[in-house]
Order: sequence, then structure tokens, then C-alpha cells
Amino acid sequence: NAAYDRYCGTISQSTVVDTGACIDALSVLCNDTDKRHAMGEAGRTHARATYDWSIVIKAHQDVWEELDRRRSRAAMDARHTHRVPDISLHSDPFAMFGAYPTSVINDATELRLIDGVDLSLLDKRLSMTMNTFAMDRLLSRNNLAKVIAVLLERGMASVQDIVDLFDQATHAQVVLSIGWLAKMHLLRLSGSITAVLSPDQRNNAQKPARHAEQGASDEGALT
Repeated sequence: NAAYDRYCGTISQSTVVDTGACIDALSVLCNDTDKRHAMGEAGRTHARATYDWSIVIKAHQDVWEELDRRRSRAAMDARHTHRVPDISLHSDPFAMFGAYPTSVINDATELRLIDGVDLSLLDKRLSMTMNTFAMDRLLSRNNLAKVIAVLLERGMASVQDIVDLFDQATHAQVVLSIGWLAKMHLLRLSGSITAVLSPDQRNNAQKPARHAEQGASDEGALT
């Protein structure tokens, strides 16, 4: 399904894997027989505790009961607010899977350019169609270049520093763009980060970036 492929692809454009940390972890496993065996045993224990049929069936029953409660509440909310309930097939993936990454971007996350990065590398990334099909969710080329230029000048900036550069862009748009820049190996995020937006940040997605601090907290937001 082309629509579903685009849905997944759009998410992937702002999802970052810390390849350095991944390489380090794989190297440890390759060189440590005891750790490999320990992980295997932990996996078997987890599988037995999680996927035994008696546990799976009970989990399904719990889900059915919870879905009944949610459907009932959603129908009542829609009647009282004249709002159509969210369509589950089009739910915001950054809210749905916000708990999946090892760590997430917040406004204090520090950004630094990868060594040797300049504006020509940004344009090279943008020249490849596989990198640009989700640009309607991201900053324009000129604004992405502004982020690069600021980091070239300052050496380091926080996510909040970058958010403050833009009056018109939403907070979510800026943070998704930071995730994209990191995925393109143009900038480095402090710590090991994988790009996703928290539900709170997505709730603020329509607010101007300079005013994103008003309302729900953005702590624990994207990558």
C-alpha cells in the first residue's frame, strides 16, 4: 500500500539511530561469549514470561476490556464536544510510539555539527529524492541552512536555541527537522538519541515555536 509506505517513510525521516553506540554494543557481543549466552538466556526467560499462551490470552482479554472502556468514553466525548473521535488508522505515530526509543530529544539536548559538515553537504543530501519526500513536515532548505550556519558559528547550540531562531515554524517542525539533520549525519545529538516526539510536544505542534513553552510541557520530546 503506497499510502502506508509513505506513512512509515515519513516517520523514518526523523528517526535517528546512534550508529556509533550500535557498533560498540555489537562489538562487545561479538567478543564476549558469556554476555551473548547471558542475553540469550534472558531472552528465553522473557519469552516464557511474556508469550506463554496463558499469559497471551489474558493480555488479549485485558486489551478487549480496555478498548470497550475507551470506545465508550470516546463516543461520549464526541457527543459532548461535537468532535469526531480520532481515526486509529491515522493516529500520530510519534505519539503512539513515543515510549519506544532508548532516549528522546528535549529542549536541553545539545547539537553539534559532524566534523567537516558545511552547507554543500546539506545541499548534497537534499539532492537525493529518498531524503526529501517528507519535506512538507520539515523546515525549508533555507531554514535548514540557517541551523547549519548557526552551528558553524557557535560550535554548539541547544534544541531550545534552535527553536528560538524561528518565529513562524512550530516547535514540532523544528524538532523533526533536527531529527532529520541527525539522520542525514549532518549534526550530532548529545547522548544516544533516537528521534520521536512525545504526546505533549505533539499537542503543542500547532503553536508558534517561540511560544511552545506555553501549555503542556515539552520535556521528553523528540528523536
